[in-house]
Amino acid sequence: MPAELIRILLLVLISLIYALYDIFNKRNVPDLFVYASLAVGLLSTIAYWSYLSLYSIGIAVVIGAIGYIFYKGGQLGAGDGFELVTISLLLPIQPTPFLASIAQFGMPFILSVLVATGFAAIVIVPIYYLLIDGKNRRKIEKVDAKSMVKGIIILTVYLVLLAMIYLVRYQISLIAIVLILILAVSSMFMALYANEINYRMISFVYPKELERGDMIAVSIMKKSDLAYFTRAYEKFGRVADDQLIAKVKDLNRKLPVYKKAVPFAAFIFIGVVVSLLFGDIFLFIF
Repeated sequence: MPAELIRILLLVLISLIYALYDIFNKRNVPDLFVYASLAVGLLSTIAYWSYLSLYSIGIAVVIGAIGYIFYKGGQLGAGDGFELVTISLLLPIQPTPFLASIAQFGMPFILSVLVATGFAAIVIVPIYYLLIDGKNRRKIEKVDAKSMVKGIIILTVYLVLLAMIYLVRYQISLIAIVLILILAVSSMFMALYANEINYRMISFVYPKELERGDMIAVSIMKKSDLAYFTRAYEKFGRVADDQLIAKVKDLNRKLPVYKKAVPFAAFIFIGVVVSLLFGDIFLFIF
């Protein structure tokens, strides 16, 4: 079996397991699996050593550094960061897509995955939180003027982009038009209902209910609450690590925590599959 095919099969399997843990295990991926998958990525790089191996390791280091920054900023789970590093190790270069004969120009595979992951999130998040998860929740509040302006601007940008593509190429495929319009509408709804979607991701819990890796919605905390927790632990921030939990676990005031946030690993899995089948989404559209 060709080396690349083995690495692709490992990639799909590992990203699928990450997604299943994220969905069915309350967004918690066991540390043992995280480290084991990272080891598989490193071993595959060593086992199939070539002129691309150092390039692969370099990409993984960059992705790891960026992932750590986003993790410390409360924008990405630690497991998600490790998964992205593993993906970059298993498949450093975007291969020829299975369902599209489009040149990929030797682009890093992880970039294709990140783009497709972002597209999936833009489409699925508003559908889930406004339609599926929202059926038995509070009534959706009216859109304020600021959000309305943002939504209109975003929709306009997409429509201008569509027009520019047509003017440059004098033609555009129906698939590309449909994809851009779906992204336009989804992005608009994300802007219109950003506050509502954010609210529906949050649960208010006592500090003793915090788990390592939980993301705290510091931006919506009252100044008095933020000061209260900062007095207990001066490094209080968006990420609940072991030190933060130990310092505030006995405090009797609730925290807004993203307990119902989207399973990002599921979006990464979609990004992996889409990238393998169709290649880089931007190249596929344009």
